[in-house]
Amino acid sequence: MNFKIVTLLSVLLISSNLFAHGMNKYGPHGGFINMPGAFHTELVDKGPQMNVYLIDMSFKNPTVTDSSVTITYKGNKTTQVNCIKEKDYFVCEKPSEGLKNINEISISAIRNCS
Repeated sequence: MNFKIVTLLSVLLISSNLFAHGMNKYGPHGGFINMPGAFHTELVDKGPQMNVYLIDMSFKNPTVTDSSVTITYKGNKTTQVNCIKEKDYFVCEKPSEGLKNINEISISAIRNCS
């Protein structure tokens, strides 16, 4: 019985640490890191726009090839923006109205999907 409890607790603690991978430090471009799948997104606030880098598991090799990014700003109003490819990142415009009321930003991204 005790073995089952210890095993269950170990699995729960280990898995919660895996989900937090990369979210406790800034990315290579000074932005916030998230891990939506087998890669990381890095969100960098550039004033009137957000830059999103799609980087590998080692926090390197940003790519836009065969990739796409959509960003959703949520607050009093929800605004979804399809982001534009640049050399090695995506540019996502911020909504012109209601920016002060944004309390959540979510990124939907696909990396190297051919």
